[in-house]
Amino acid sequence: MKKNKLITNLLLCFIVLSITVAAKATNNDISQEQTFTDKGIDKRIYVVDSNLDFNPIGKVVKYNKDINVKPIIERNAVKYSDYTNFNELQRKKRDEEKEAYLVKLAVTPEEDRFTNELFEFLEKYNLVYYELGSSTEPLMGINATQPTDVSVNTPFVIYDSTNRLWEVWGGFNFSNPNAWWSERPDCGGFCNPTGNIGGYDTLGINLSGGTNGAALKDFFMQALWQDAPSPYNSGLTGQYSYRVTNRVGTLDSSVGAMFLGQDSISSFGLGSDGYQKFANNFGSGAVCLKYDSKFANANGLARVYYRHTWNQTTIDSITLSSDGTFSITIKGGEAATPTLIGRDYAY
Repeated sequence: MKKNKLITNLLLCFIVLSITVAAKATNNDISQEQTFTDKGIDKRIYVVDSNLDFNPIGKVVKYNKDINVKPIIERNAVKYSDYTNFNELQRKKRDEEKEAYLVKLAVTPEEDRFTNELFEFLEKYNLVYYELGSSTEPLMGINATQPTDVSVNTPFVIYDSTNRLWEVWGGFNFSNPNAWWSERPDCGGFCNPTGNIGGYDTLGINLSGGTNGAALKDFFMQALWQDAPSPYNSGLTGQYSYRVTNRVGTLDSSVGAMFLGQDSISSFGLGSDGYQKFANNFGSGAVCLKYDSKFANANGLARVYYRHTWNQTTIDSITLSSDGTFSITIKGGEAATPTLIGRDYAY
């Protein structure tokens, strides 16, 4: 009897184990939502391993080197989208609100992006955040402004199921405002240190793998204010200063855009603490490229470029090289960083 009971128990264990293994094998083939907590923040991440049905709206979907997940994102996002037939004014308001948040996100380091606010925003505006795959290439260093002074932030892609567009975003910010503050116009202490910081700076994105014939429907660079260091800070950090909608350089295709922006320091009067207040109108900036649905089948690498000048130096030319990279030259002196290039991120 004991022998039979032992055999029966072993058979039951084998059956349970087999069912468990089979269930795990099945789950590995589907789109799994991973919810976990980091510093009290819930993060909802989808890992797509097959061409199955799931709702990506309000979620982050990760790049998968073994399968192009963008067509899956697009199809399911359209299916599950809470689409609203906006009139022209409503759509304009909706798009302005959406872009304002994404501009802020583009100048935020990746490790600080995934908040509950982000997921609520994605859900509200029927968006999917496509997290790109990063390479192991190191960030190129820069000279006068040290790497710790400037952050060229990780690009990301948004699928807008309302407008049926793919949006590629990138940006930069001065993580150390003392860097540009030390480059302010020198007036010998007898005037306000306002005016241009050197000549033009440049910011842009390049897609080295192309766009699969996707039309570049819109593109722009949004410059943002950044406060001078304390006690001269004016409370303007993160607010819009100006927008650029004209591309520069030899790039005239759909694979990216470079923009020129003039950084300058403005005065905002005396504060209640008795100190004059100042801010830089291009202390950070975001770039956006918008593509039609053909982009879903594109594959390649996204790079963010930035170059900063001061004193009498300015950007001279921007040339797209045969290898898909940008060559950015300067004139009027050597007071400029080398071209700062972010890592390659696979889309």
